[in-house]
Amino acid sequence: MNKGFLLCAASLASVMPMLAGTAFAQEPASGASSGSGNILNEIVVSGVRRREESVQSVPVAVTALNSELLERNNVTSTAGLNRLAPNLVIVRQLATPAQASIYLRGFGSESNSPAIDPPVAITVDGIYQPQSSGNLLDLFDVETVEVQRGPQGTLQGKNAPTGSLTIVSKRPTFNFEGAAEASYERFNHVSLKARLNVPVVPDVLAVKLVGIYKKGGNFIRSLQQGGKRKFGGEKGFAGKIGILFTPSSNVEWLVNAFYERDRNPQTGMRDLSYLGEVFNKYVPEGSPAYQGTGLTCTVFGHCAPTKRFTTNSGWNKGHKSNTKQVSSQLTFRTDPVTITALTGYKKYSELNNTDVDGEPEPLLDALGDPLHYDQFSQEIRLSSAKGGGLDMGGKLDWVIGGYYSKFKYSNQQNLLIFAPPALTSDEHGTTKSKALFAQAIFSVTDQFNITLGGRESWDKKTHNYIPVAPTGTFTTIDDGSISFKNFSMELGAQYKITPDKQVYVRYAEGYRSGGFQGLPGAGTPQRPYKPETVQTYEIGFKGDFMDRHLRVNVSAFLSKYKNLQRTVIGSLDVAPFYTQEIKNAADADVKGIELEVTAVPTDALTIAMSLNYLDNKYKNYVASFIAGFPDTNHDDFPFPYSSKWSGRISPTYTIDMGDNQLSLSATAAYASRYYVAGIPYPAARVRSLVDVSARAKFDVDNGKYSISIYGENLTNNHFIENFTTPPGGNALYFAGADHKPVTYGVSFGAKF
Repeated sequence: MNKGFLLCAASLASVMPMLAGTAFAQEPASGASSGSGNILNEIVVSGVRRREESVQSVPVAVTALNSELLERNNVTSTAGLNRLAPNLVIVRQLATPAQASIYLRGFGSESNSPAIDPPVAITVDGIYQPQSSGNLLDLFDVETVEVQRGPQGTLQGKNAPTGSLTIVSKRPTFNFEGAAEASYERFNHVSLKARLNVPVVPDVLAVKLVGIYKKGGNFIRSLQQGGKRKFGGEKGFAGKIGILFTPSSNVEWLVNAFYERDRNPQTGMRDLSYLGEVFNKYVPEGSPAYQGTGLTCTVFGHCAPTKRFTTNSGWNKGHKSNTKQVSSQLTFRTDPVTITALTGYKKYSELNNTDVDGEPEPLLDALGDPLHYDQFSQEIRLSSAKGGGLDMGGKLDWVIGGYYSKFKYSNQQNLLIFAPPALTSDEHGTTKSKALFAQAIFSVTDQFNITLGGRESWDKKTHNYIPVAPTGTFTTIDDGSISFKNFSMELGAQYKITPDKQVYVRYAEGYRSGGFQGLPGAGTPQRPYKPETVQTYEIGFKGDFMDRHLRVNVSAFLSKYKNLQRTVIGSLDVAPFYTQEIKNAADADVKGIELEVTAVPTDALTIAMSLNYLDNKYKNYVASFIAGFPDTNHDDFPFPYSSKWSGRISPTYTIDMGDNQLSLSATAAYASRYYVAGIPYPAARVRSLVDVSARAKFDVDNGKYSISIYGENLTNNHFIENFTTPPGGNALYFAGADHKPVTYGVSFGAKF
């Protein structure tokens, strides 16, 4: 076993008795401060165990960020959540500017094919998001973001083997209030946001309206358009309506309707083919990581290094997408049980243009690539009510339910390779999912409880596609249907040392659905791949000390993955005799320790810190990544976006000035070396870095008005954030996207 992991585990074991010791036994049972100064507040979460509870009371590794913490860290979109939770990395996707690629504990996906399920589940207002496309969301109207680490297979369901993100919007209230915000930052980025809450019928009907507009931020210069900044920014608007209807104290109906019109420009790829001359002397030819020299250099003569933050893209057609989502949560409260009906509908359409190689010649350009999908889902839950007669006198807390969804999609790929016309292939598919789940928490004593849960899932997928056949003919390939069945369970125990300190152990299973290849690019029937599964063992401690002026949360885990889905090279019986495909190519063991500490040493100062150790190891990773080469073992391959050591420190200092207040906050995030690709290409390696951001906010008239100045990437780190190259060892191109340079801005806010 890894020495670093053993050292950290030993440290955890040694510190737990001190944390649980009697020196803190006299702390207030309620956790409330004995004074009126700055103390740690409780954040209520609802996505972890399908009930509202303090995040500190949940025996699960979860990081909760409320609207105050999001504002303090200047987080405006899901991409800004990067590294705010242990082992969480979020980057903007290469091919789809409306997609954030989410990696948690080293697991994630760059794919934008609707046929491929993501490994990190995302839930927005209770509705599971079936695809990564369209998840680059603005967080202006968000109440909480919950980052749940470890398998969430019982209550979250499929596609959460490594964890999930739960995003909850602010609820309408029965107060007339509103807020507006305008900001301007470097690269001519303008943002306008507003929220209005209207109590239509007092204590019965409330309506909330939200509007968001963003434009600019292009930091990539187009060498084909006079050096103008044309790429890397954003453009679009979004609107939301929230309706809260409470006809009686026992009935509540909450509806959220969301629409977004996204017109983001391309990411702005930079040709890195010249790096083959730099790196090929370090990597032997025939190795999967051998970069060689791309055809952009050898054929078209683009051999000189391309400057940072530039692209030679020959065209500037942007991205277009439209998102519509409606969620309905209807709650009936009776004496014995609470009944919750959660209904969701999402429709997404996209036209995606991408110059993949970053050069004026059409080595590989995606033209349009229309994607459409819609999903309907229904979940019914019954949960025990306190004192309702079905909770064994308060000793049993339970929830049971059922889930159904239908996800239907169509996706077309129009690739311009070397010259017109574009080669077109398309796919269509449907996924029907059903599940039954239950969870029970039994209090053996006032201090000790056990949790038992399970979920039975059924998935049925159909798929057909029209490939680009080597013969030039187009024949529809009907893959038929494939079904998967899975049972995932969890078992845990929690011991409350005091009301605000606990230790817990947890065993949990997770499941990522199998499926079809999507667009394999060859006119042959597909080889489906099986689901991947995980078993995780976790031990943790959560505790508040010093009258809630110090909070320490720590967890250690070991996860064993089976049948990992990885993209490799498979053989064909027809030209070109190879294809890129997903296979259950490996198993893996993942272990780590995650420490989160928040301290309030004075009324004016709050310091949040984290330190994380992560050790990902493949087992039996036998595959080929070069056409014509036999399968070989790759257990030494790194997990993408996975640092062995990472952490952050975020101090906030507040100065009270009567009715006014000045808040100064900063974050320094550290990550040791990692790769931005699943194959360790030298150009895809990111060296250890420290990313610094800062913010100063001045509130006037008790927060009625505010002005903020902020900066991101103040250390001006430069690295390749994404990296891409064709499969099969073809040196057609090597390209990547630059991380955004130092950015600064100012924002103005008003509330009433």
